Amino acid sequence: MLLLCLRGRVPDSLSIVLANTLIMAAGIAFLQGIRQFRGLPVHWWPECLISALAIAAVIYFRYAVNDINIRVLAVSTAAGGIGIACGITLLNKMPPGRRTGMLITGLAFTLWGAGLFLRGVYIFALAPMTDLLAPSQGNGLFFLAVSIGVVSWSYGFFVLTESASQLRQLATSLQAAREEERTRISRELHDELGQVLTALKMDIEDLAFRVSAGQSGLASQFQSTIARVEGTIRNVRKIATELRPSVLDLGLVDAIDWLLQDFHARTNIQYGLDLPSAEIVVDRDRSTAVFRVLQEALTNITRHASATRVDVRLTLNNGLLILEVRDNGKGIPELQMSGRTASLGILGMRERTMALGGEATIRSRANGGTMVRAWIPRVAH
Repeated sequence: MLLLCLRGRVPDSLSIVLANTLIMAAGIAFLQGIRQFRGLPVHWWPECLISALAIAAVIYFRYAVNDINIRVLAVSTAAGGIGIACGITLLNKMPPGRRTGMLITGLAFTLWGAGLFLRGVYIFALAPMTDLLAPSQGNGLFFLAVSIGVVSWSYGFFVLTESASQLRQLATSLQAAREEERTRISRELHDELGQVLTALKMDIEDLAFRVSAGQSGLASQFQSTIARVEGTIRNVRKIATELRPSVLDLGLVDAIDWLLQDFHARTNIQYGLDLPSAEIVVDRDRSTAVFRVLQEALTNITRHASATRVDVRLTLNNGLLILEVRDNGKGIPELQMSGRTASLGILGMRERTMALGGEATIRSRANGGTMVRAWIPRVAH
């Protein structure tokens, strides 16, 4: 199509190189996107090398030795091989839940690649042509493969998108149910079990007070029991706080301030905090999401970053609630931030923000360390 549009308007050398470069670039982009989608390592150089050789062959057999059939064979073989690689990558060990869309799209890519490859072999061996755009059986095969591919890709993409949307809705529902359950358990631990343990401690203290001075052994046992009860009370409060900090009910700004103070007390890592002067009023889902993203970021810093300082900033800009977390640690490899190699914590941060119409990005900083940036709309749309 590009050759038809450019024919007669620009030199043939430019239009031929541009058209073939776009064909190869599209195939390579598809393949790398599929690899990333499947959680596989992304390697650019093999396909780029093949594409460069194919384009060099096109140029050589256009100007040094004018042979259109070898040019078609070179481009069709390279593009067809990339298309087949796309299909095989999608069809290999398909995960449950996405089989239909991946099957259709994988077969479409395989059909497209095989059609291009067979077209090149057919034209070169059985039906040589003299004009690239002239009607022929070889070109008919080419346009048939492309037409089937476009229709199949569209349907496959729709199925994949719908499947991903359903999975995201399920994940959001499970996340909300989990937060509700954590809140319920936290309150029961704090209110019910905490009160029972406090009453038990008071009863033991009362009994210890009534023990006569001559029963020193029994008095020491009472004191030991009181100490164990106090330790149990502290553990219950700690568990309840970890499930859902009650400070979240006071507001997001106060909750973040408390979380950073607790983080510093536990890790001795210095921190900087930039918060709005006034409280940011958001609904419960959004405050919980921002709090959990920050909590996960701080957990990753504690476990992996070897950082000595963390800077946290919360802003409200154009209706967006923006959280930024920077550290001066050793950074994070690119491969660990995407695909199957991404940690569940990173995936959880992304899913929490995406469920509310936002986004979370994690990247290494040029001067060392890692930056987490998450934003969500302040109100639901």
